[in-house]
Amino acid sequence: MLSVMVIPSVTLKNTSRTVNALALPVGLSRIRLWIDVSQMVSADQWFTYTFELSLDGGTTWGLLIGGTRTGTIAINPKTQTVMTQAGVEIGLPEPANTLRRVRGSLRVTGTVPLSVLLEAV
Repeated sequence: MLSVMVIPSVTLKNTSRTVNALALPVGLSRIRLWIDVSQMVSADQWFTYTFELSLDGGTTWGLLIGGTRTGTIAINPKTQTVMTQAGVEIGLPEPANTLRRVRGSLRVTGTVPLSVLLEAV
């Protein structure tokens, strides 16, 4: 099962990071993106992420998912505990395609300690 730490635990300050293209295994139909947000407690901290998908080995790319997260303490409404990870699950087309690739970028404003994990569901 695919599980790739695309950005290891690191503190980023007013910068951008690129996630190089990764080949997706045949048969994989869903992935989950996890971002550690346990230290994002200030509204002065935020990040924007974008991930793209290629179905032709990296010749062309299209948006897979993107979003923005602002620093705040988020509480899980069911458990009343502090949420330490932000995640999103994404369906992938063409599971039999051997040429699928995913790549991404992350832009950070403020000082943000985080890590980014991409895993198969």
